[in-house]
Amino acid sequence: MDNGEVVTESAVVARRVATEFRTRHTNLLPSAETAAIDAFVGVWTSQVEPAYYTVLKAESETQVRTAVAGLLETLRAVEASLWERTMARGG
Repeated sequence: MDNGEVVTESAVVARRVATEFRTRHTNLLPSAETAAIDAFVGVWTSQVEPAYYTVLKAESETQVRTAVAGLLETLRAVEASLWERTMARGG
């Protein structure tokens, strides 16, 4: 960051790049979509990431199968929420 702070978290870095390099012709983060993007990133980091890290940390075939089932269920829930949001906005 400008103040010398090192930031490694990808969402913070992506937002910084999107806002810092915005031009008249390039808008990487449209302000009308910011709330939707923030909501998606929030769900992804709070639900999907823990689910796939559970898969990566599994130490047995049984744990892998259970973790993958949990990850798939989480991804289905994320997909459903994206469809709900899309339909609420008029599809």
